[in-house]
Amino acid sequence: MSDSKSVTTLVFIPTDAVDENCQALLRDMESCRTDDPDLDKVKSLATIAAEYPCYFATVVSYISNDIKRNGKATYAIKCRANTVALRQDNYEYNHNDI
Repeated sequence: MSDSKSVTTLVFIPTDAVDENCQALLRDMESCRTDDPDLDKVKSLATIAAEYPCYFATVVSYISNDIKRNGKATYAIKCRANTVALRQDNYEYNHNDI
């Protein structure tokens, strides 16, 4: 890791999987900790990732030192699904999902 790299993880939840509890957890994620110092966003996100089907996209942006793109902005994206998403009854393995 260096100052020229930036890592972001995006979490996607299917809309049909969002119930009232998940909606409350998502509201926690949008809330400001200065308004509620006892708010634990890490716990809220951990609960979402553990109990709801989620798809994660990790985006890494960096300045390349590859000979073809030397000094240019570059990015890499890796996608994954959590075990809740993979264990859904209607999921069938498809190599294109990876």
